[in-house]
Amino acid sequence: MRRKGDKTMPIDRRTFLSLASTWGVGHLLSLVGVTPQGLVISQPPTPRVVHIAHLSRRQGPLAETAGYALMGAQLAAEEGNVAAEMLGSRVELLTEEMVRTEQTAETVRKLATQANLTAIIGALDDLSTAVLSEVCQQQRIVFINAAARGGGLRGAQCHRYTFHVEPDLAMYAHAVGQWLLQNNLKRWYFVVAGDLIGQEMYEKASRFLQSRGGMELGRSISVRGQQDYTTVLESLAKMNAEALFVALMGEDLRRFLDQFRQAGRPGQLAGAPLDMISLWNIDAESASGIWATAWYHALARFSARELNRRFLRRFNKPMEGHAWASWAAVKLVVEGALRGAGSDATALVNYLEGSPAFDGHKGKTLTFRPWNHQLRQPLYVVKARQSKPANAWDLLEVVAEVRSPAARGRPVWELLDTVGEAKAESPCQFEPL
Repeated sequence: MRRKGDKTMPIDRRTFLSLASTWGVGHLLSLVGVTPQGLVISQPPTPRVVHIAHLSRRQGPLAETAGYALMGAQLAAEEGNVAAEMLGSRVELLTEEMVRTEQTAETVRKLATQANLTAIIGALDDLSTAVLSEVCQQQRIVFINAAARGGGLRGAQCHRYTFHVEPDLAMYAHAVGQWLLQNNLKRWYFVVAGDLIGQEMYEKASRFLQSRGGMELGRSISVRGQQDYTTVLESLAKMNAEALFVALMGEDLRRFLDQFRQAGRPGQLAGAPLDMISLWNIDAESASGIWATAWYHALARFSARELNRRFLRRFNKPMEGHAWASWAAVKLVVEGALRGAGSDATALVNYLEGSPAFDGHKGKTLTFRPWNHQLRQPLYVVKARQSKPANAWDLLEVVAEVRSPAARGRPVWELLDTVGEAKAESPCQFEPL
């Protein structure tokens, strides 16, 4: 165990190589001095603390989602702290519960007095995220959005000090849409929630369908708490729809899937974004359709298997999309701080805007789009298993990656920019730094 004041810290080769690969600290170690034979760090930089705040709402309908997001942040902070200690630093995660949106400004101001506060990460709904982004801009604090999906946050409500790890609704709509059209399913009917998120998902998916020459057969708007979808399902049978595009969450999604199975209607069910936690709580027989997600616990390539195993070993639960987003957000901040930004907000913004080589275990270098600070990344299409799942978690299997890894001859960022809205469509205007 290393004690305060130690000048050197021996590291076994396997641990060193693993952490250097995962956290990208190898080049930093060369700057502070590493003996090639013994892999010992000498004369580390002045110790500092990297404080990262994680805000979530751990009560009410978002409680389970917040729990997974917090677990992802905790895992990244623990892993990041091991890497930080190599450089004479340490990472501390500050967790705050947001009970009401109205307390956002007060919470940020309180956190702003914390020494060495490097960034705030939010795993919150769109409304709270918009307020948090605004206040962080005013306070000149870097904010990483790890949950909210609305396009407005990347558009008219965008801010220079805000970055988005969670994909937006357009990215999810395009991922599902590409898979459907590639499988020659061009006649869609929509069942969407009546809230702002459901309506935006419909607009993004409908626009994508029409731009690709498909046909929209109509839509049904579901009110929150709707119990009966009989009329919707009967109408679907008459329309000869090739795909039923669903944008529902929580209890509404579970009820719809149960009734869809019982009705035995034809057509491919498709949905986005994936509410994995809700699916885990339904009867396995009702799990159906294809879905778009930012992460899945059965991913195995590009070190995804190792990350999924670490999460499962640490929390005895599989990693899902919200957990990955908070893990990635913390990892990004820690890497930025250790690569020279420290707790200086302007330096961290410059670092993130400078397209650092970020490894999110997705097999591609992930960077932020310069026009709206959305993280470029592949999404995954998952499909309900035909066979009985091995356990309650393995209801789905990965059937495609979007953007396809088979594409050749174009830069990674250009390929990833085909998922989601283009720069020309973005109304985002950043403030001067």
